[in-house]
Amino acid sequence: MALILWLLAVPLVGAALFVAVTGLLAAFVFPGGPRRELPAPWALRSLGLVTWLVLEWWSSLRVLVAVPFRSARSRGIGGELPKDAAPVALLPGYLENAVTLRVLEHRLAQALGVPVRAFSPPRYFASLDRLAEDYQRQIEGWLKDLGARRVALVGHSMGGLLARQLAECPPQAEGREGAASGRLRVAAVVTLATPHQGTALSPFAPGRNARQMRRGSGFLEALNTSQPPRSTRYAGVCSTHDNLVVPWTCGLSPRGENHVLRYRGHLSMLFSRQVVRCIVEQLKT
Repeated sequence: MALILWLLAVPLVGAALFVAVTGLLAAFVFPGGPRRELPAPWALRSLGLVTWLVLEWWSSLRVLVAVPFRSARSRGIGGELPKDAAPVALLPGYLENAVTLRVLEHRLAQALGVPVRAFSPPRYFASLDRLAEDYQRQIEGWLKDLGARRVALVGHSMGGLLARQLAECPPQAEGREGAASGRLRVAAVVTLATPHQGTALSPFAPGRNARQMRRGSGFLEALNTSQPPRSTRYAGVCSTHDNLVVPWTCGLSPRGENHVLRYRGHLSMLFSRQVVRCIVEQLKT
């Protein structure tokens, strides 16, 4: 009995500590810009912060519990692909997988009426170039099965960088066994809580992909100076209360329209119906 209680307490306490530490760093060490505190009654600000705390703790717990299921694969949700429509591929963030994106996958499939599929990384700490190559290969196979000619990419956090890379400067791996065949035809890219300009917390995370998300990294400089395809629509969704992309202004997309939310934490954006509405608005345009 004691062992069971201990196993239950570890993720609960771990998620609480994670949110407390990252929230304090985001609020007092890397506060970002003037949009963080817009004029509002004290009671509303207090309610917003309490809501942020509870939702981010609960979301962090769900993501933490899903970490061991990296090998889980989604077959996708949705029926036949409507004519001239683009299916939606969901790309997870750092230490995330298809299980993490399950709720978003269901909600988008229901709202858009097109096939939606969440993908999982082959490794958590691989370079962004290797992850992009693997995702491209997986997406190409899925599009072939659907008979689709193009795809819309939705990426959370690090997944947003990978979505942009696939659209703008896809990996070149000719000669490698099983390599992707070429550039994907990307109809739209929507990024969620993505560190477009890096994040000040990346030095504290392991892995080459985390190093590539440092502010001023060579990867980000190359991505942000690349030429986006004219046929691809872009949009970004970020939050002034993001506790992992810090300062929060690093989450502003350099491409397309930005939807700036308040009182939404980094991980709670995965489970937010407001975020789903933003995505649907962009993909139905």
